[in-house]
Amino acid sequence: MDASFDIQAVVDFGVAITGDAGGNGQFCATITGSTSGGTSATCAGVAPAAGTLQIPLTDFDGGAGFSAVASATSTTSSGTSTVTGHFMTAADQLATAAAGVQRLFGVQTFGTPVSIVNATTGMDISFRVTTGMTLIGNAGPTLQIESGPFVIDITPLP
Repeated sequence: MDASFDIQAVVDFGVAITGDAGGNGQFCATITGSTSGGTSATCAGVAPAAGTLQIPLTDFDGGAGFSAVASATSTTSSGTSTVTGHFMTAADQLATAAAGVQRLFGVQTFGTPVSIVNATTGMDISFRVTTGMTLIGNAGPTLQIESGPFVIDITPLP
């Protein structure tokens, strides 16, 4: 999959806060652009229109270094599962630096194995975003918006 997510959001906080892209008010929205530009949200006294915010995923280490592989555990209809993400280059090699990341490759290990037998007629595959976005308060009342986690669920159909 592409190594970036696009999100749109408008949130009513009920109290005035400041967006990292500017503005102050109880309503905050994603801006049009990329978080690689350093900003993600604008706030106002009335709900602003949501822009499409592109969130490039190029590092699992949060900027402290570089990590091309990370795992997370979630619960699906198949039990507890582990998703491992790998940042890949355009040549489908494991990336060694954030600048080389072009793709996100994921492997999900299911808690209960998914069995496909001769009687299986198909599969129900769902891609569920568990939290559409993450709101980060930083060091005070300034808002930053990021993408949220996701999980994949596969159920064989008899």
